[in-house]
Amino acid sequence: MKTAKVLIVDDSSNIRKLIKVVLKKDGYEFDEADSGTEALAKIVLYEPDLVILDLVIPGVDGYGVCVNIKKGERPQTKVLVLTSESSQDARDKAYEAGADHFMTKPFEPEDLRLAARRLLGK
Repeated sequence: MKTAKVLIVDDSSNIRKLIKVVLKKDGYEFDEADSGTEALAKIVLYEPDLVILDLVIPGVDGYGVCVNIKKGERPQTKVLVLTSESSQDARDKAYEAGADHFMTKPFEPEDLRLAARRLLGK
């Protein structure tokens, strides 16, 4: 069985590191992007199975990245939105954009691990 690839998209390097630490023991392969523009380029090249995506990022925002994934060449890629935007409006917009799961920061590490496992069918 191939190793699941996870692309972490957040403009905070500390958040990206934290997500990697939390998910590392599940044996995923990781790549990172700090902007929506970089994320879109990496999605084509890296072909991730899961994108962990902040909504508030430089360049193309998280909603735009999500729409691009789901309506582009990688609609099978799972998208887990992880953001500090906790409003119902943000949640609704994320699901409308095609998000598979929505979580807010700060997050419980175990909740993130369970969500990633569920989305990746593990």
